[in-house]
Amino acid sequence: MSNVNLIIDKIREEHKKGLPSKRKILSYLLDLLNKDKYPSLSDVEFYDIVGETYNLNLDYKLNLKMLFYPIYNALKKKIKKLHGDEKRLEMEQYLIKNFGLFGTEHILNKIKEKFEEVPSNDLNLEILAIFYDILSKEEYQDLSDSDFNFIVRETFKFNPEFFINSLNWDLRKRMKKENRLIMDKYIIEKFNLKHDEHIIYECNGKIKLEDSKKGSLSLTSGSIFLTNHRIIAQGICDAKGPLTPGVIAKHILSVAGGSGIYIRPEATEILLESSLTYGYQFPIRNHSNLKKTRNGVCYRCVQDNQFKLIQIDLPRKEQVDIIFKILSK
Repeated sequence: MSNVNLIIDKIREEHKKGLPSKRKILSYLLDLLNKDKYPSLSDVEFYDIVGETYNLNLDYKLNLKMLFYPIYNALKKKIKKLHGDEKRLEMEQYLIKNFGLFGTEHILNKIKEKFEEVPSNDLNLEILAIFYDILSKEEYQDLSDSDFNFIVRETFKFNPEFFINSLNWDLRKRMKKENRLIMDKYIIEKFNLKHDEHIIYECNGKIKLEDSKKGSLSLTSGSIFLTNHRIIAQGICDAKGPLTPGVIAKHILSVAGGSGIYIRPEATEILLESSLTYGYQFPIRNHSNLKKTRNGVCYRCVQDNQFKLIQIDLPRKEQVDIIFKILSK
């Protein structure tokens, strides 16, 4: 039996114990870095052993944060110390490519399994726990921001109604404002802008639409994107009025090819536009009565011979000045 198989068998036997020893598993892997002891072991063979350790962890349904991640983190530090950062990065890329280590597919599979197995009344807590692990960077510290944003988009596609009615609120409350803005911009730019559309300015803020006959729509924890066609705002939205007492407003998201679209039927009359995109739509063309307010900018638009008042509240004066200047043109 080869040295590789002997080491894997030793790691497998340790995993079979009720309480596997992280210290023993790490020592087996660190031994492999000793070229005097294992002179014929190639880099790829070593990476494969680390990858199999990861797979064994999954097979035995053990928590990655409790077992594999501390081992992997210590191993990376040792490799960086012995062989430099380039070799550490080489191992990480190999494991992500060949074993899905901390990759998006592994995480999305976990989320998909939750949708298939967990009762609906427990679903929000179960899936939010996965996103909390990602946001905390404890287990998934090598996951890039673009990977996280991709996972958010794909989670929406798995179950749009759940995403809108449950996960969106909890997720945004747990994220920093700047991270929410980055996530929303990624999704909008990558999948939802028209061919001749581009973002002119983006910021965090609140936006409210008032219709004297149909009620109001307020957006909090919001990301606001001013494009050359419209305002796209994303956040936690609440609609109130004669047609929609206390319900969450319609939310539309479309993805490439027009698939994955969910439309909540309530409050459809309150939104100004129904073009398919991620977020809530507010027109900027042919507006009137543009003015600065104490906390932001407001203006009017006409739809169906009715005035709609749009109020944008912003945290900083310079943001008010910028948006006012753009809309003035």
